[in-house]
Amino acid sequence: MSDAAEEVQVKEGQATLYFASKKGVFYNPPQIPNRDLSVLALQQFSEMWASQPSKPAADRHRTLRQGSAPAPADAGAPEAAAAQEPPAPAAGEASETATAEAPTSLPASASKPAARRGLRVLDALSASGLRTIRYAKEVSGLREVVANDVDPVAHQTMASNFGRNGLLEGGGEQSCRVTSTVGDAAALLYASRPPAGERFDVVDLDPYGTASPFLDGAVQAVSEGGLLMVTCTDMAVLAGAYPEAGAEACFAKYGAWPLKGKHCHEQGLRILLACIDSHAARHGRYITPLLSVHINFYVRVFVRLRSSKAAVGLDAHAIAMRVIVQKLGLLEIAPASLCTEVAREAWLASLQHILDQ
Repeated sequence: MSDAAEEVQVKEGQATLYFASKKGVFYNPPQIPNRDLSVLALQQFSEMWASQPSKPAADRHRTLRQGSAPAPADAGAPEAAAAQEPPAPAAGEASETATAEAPTSLPASASKPAARRGLRVLDALSASGLRTIRYAKEVSGLREVVANDVDPVAHQTMASNFGRNGLLEGGGEQSCRVTSTVGDAAALLYASRPPAGERFDVVDLDPYGTASPFLDGAVQAVSEGGLLMVTCTDMAVLAGAYPEAGAEACFAKYGAWPLKGKHCHEQGLRILLACIDSHAARHGRYITPLLSVHINFYVRVFVRLRSSKAAVGLDAHAIAMRVIVQKLGLLEIAPASLCTEVAREAWLASLQHILDQ
């Protein structure tokens, strides 16, 4: 039998993967909804990115100055990014950056914000290169997609697939440039930090198992206002399926202790979001969840990253501990900001009232 007869083709979306034989096929059909959703989400984000000209991002601390702390985002449902943005100043209200010496009018060229360039995307754990091909062929508004994998054989496979899908590495006449690299994903993320490296506008982490080893580098490698997409397939750990060993593993990877119950899938999403936010806060950054889903055996979250030390200070209001009364099926939330004696006693009194009922 000839090599051509043994070759295997796998089609998904506008991409076609080519493998030398069935033995070398790395393709995961249960992740098709993940990839389809990621293409749609990236397309939507690309349109948002293009419609928002380059300008300093508004910080969450405006909400605090207005007298109220922001409510935690519901990680179990999609959210529009616009809902997270602070309202624009009212008519006649002075801008924070205005000065008495500022001119009353500006030239038309100076008043127009600079248009943003296309998105630069990193597929950090690319394997066969399927995601990269789909992003490059199905998503508009991309400037470059970088595909990385630590396995040299996988790198050769993806490079071959790029060429056979009409994606020439290094650019060419195509609007989206495709580049493949071989190396450790964490090292690549750390190398992309400023001032030495160039950040990516979008980073996609889709590992086999937990993404926790890559999160610290990822939150630093995403540009201001950029998008971080993360998949974790260790659902049994996040959902608290194994009360002892599984919970200890979850604490080691995500810094949280899961509890088994009807809420386990939402719990997994919230644990992952809190872990990402914790890594971001160490570097003066905060996250805005856009979309969080549980599908089959994995969770997938899409968050934007911005920098603001004042906003990071509000994390204590967004992160909470759960108190569960198993026999009654009750679930109570205790924000981490309940650090004062008065606030703690008020919350305990409220919980006791529920238990008395």
